[in-house]
Amino acid sequence: MTRAARRRLALVAGVLLLVGGGLLWREQLQRQQARAALARIAALRERSAPPIRQVDHADALFAATLPRADGGGELALRTLRGRLLVVNFWASWCPPCIAEMPGLSQFARQHPEVRLIGIAVDEAKPVSDFLQRSPVSYPVLVAGDRGIDLIDALGDVQHDLPYTVVIRADGHVVAQHLGRIDPAALQRLVERR
Repeated sequence: MTRAARRRLALVAGVLLLVGGGLLWREQLQRQQARAALARIAALRERSAPPIRQVDHADALFAATLPRADGGGELALRTLRGRLLVVNFWASWCPPCIAEMPGLSQFARQHPEVRLIGIAVDEAKPVSDFLQRSPVSYPVLVAGDRGIDLIDALGDVQHDLPYTVVIRADGHVVAQHLGRIDPAALQRLVERR
């Protein structure tokens, strides 16, 4: 092998070593960055509140009196004690809320032993207009901005909708569900009592 060939071979070997070392260094750096990102995410999760806080009693709900969406006066929610109760918080501007309402109506028709009510975290006019176009088989109350306080008292700390709560006859909260719910999932929640 000539001297020039040896130089070329040494140069190629050097370049390969540099490239290989650079690739290994880059991979190691990416792993470190990924570990650091995962650690930041874990720290954020520890600091942020869970979307639902477990609550035992529905006292704040039973202390409220709310107007009926159909204009039929007000309902003192304390009158709903004594029977299994499902409360669904929703709003007319909330697509997942609207999407679950036919299933909730179906559940209410199929389970007359369970009292299901909707509480709109919304204003009376949009709720009334919506229910004229899309009636439901269960009573709907209008809470307006007071609905935020109610869902907070019932554990929805991020105030997201829809939010469903199952309450035993004695006022104990037995299940909470954040997000859209279908009749089968609601049936499973009701069976927890």
